[in-house]
Amino acid sequence: MKPFNGPRHQGGWIALAAVVVGGVLSSASEQDAADDKAKKDYKTERDLSNLSFEQKKWLSEQDHKWTLEDYQRAQNYKEEAIGGFRQYAGPNAASPTGEWQAPPARTDVSADTEGLAQVDENGQPYLIDPRTGKPVFGAPAKPGTLPQVAT
Repeated sequence: MKPFNGPRHQGGWIALAAVVVGGVLSSASEQDAADDKAKKDYKTERDLSNLSFEQKKWLSEQDHKWTLEDYQRAQNYKEEAIGGFRQYAGPNAASPTGEWQAPPARTDVSADTEGLAQVDENGQPYLIDPRTGKPVFGAPAKPGTLPQVAT
């Protein structure tokens, strides 16, 4: 029996080593490409923080807007409920003529909610992307709020 001196051709080992090195380099280049894409998406954490701040600000404005609209609805409901009994009211003892003063004007919060929580023409929140300076959802701004159900 002959002693084993190794394979006659070293090409098999070289090919295997080339495959391993190629795989490592390919993985590294894929990771670099992914990192470059992430950098193009948001260059810094500051941009993500600014976008998050804008989203939270919009949500708080929308919450405040809805709170004011609920207040308006409640006040007008109470006034209309009380106003339904005006015809049965007796004379006003505090007035020399016995007449009641004019009823209060309806509560209107539209001046207080103007400019809060703007939405675009599709009803999406109007937020500015810190990377591009353009709206996040790509539509131009349309002042207003989300469409309300008419009652």
